Amino acid sequence: MKLLFIFQLQQTNSTIVAGNEDFIYGGDITRWERLAYMLQARYLNHYSKQASYDPNAVLAALDNGFQSNDDDAQVTYFEEEVNPWASVAIANAGLILGGWMSE
Repeated sequence: MKLLFIFQLQQTNSTIVAGNEDFIYGGDITRWERLAYMLQARYLNHYSKQASYDPNAVLAALDNGFQSNDDDAQVTYFEEEVNPWASVAIANAGLILGGWMSE
């Protein structure tokens, strides 16, 4: 079993592009793929008390996952110490719609 996101990342004609807007990995698709494998391992492990549980599939996903702490998914903050998405949430809470949401 392979998550659809992993499958799409591995396609040679993939339309997934992560550029400068990528707050987590700065556009590094390989690191996104590793994160996806870690999530797959987590999801597969939820079946641990089911007959369909496959520990080898969990271990295989882990093998393709994070290689070091550098692969950890962390958001880089800018000058302010506010989550980069916080300004959108604050504006939405104040019913201030701007940009793509109001168009």
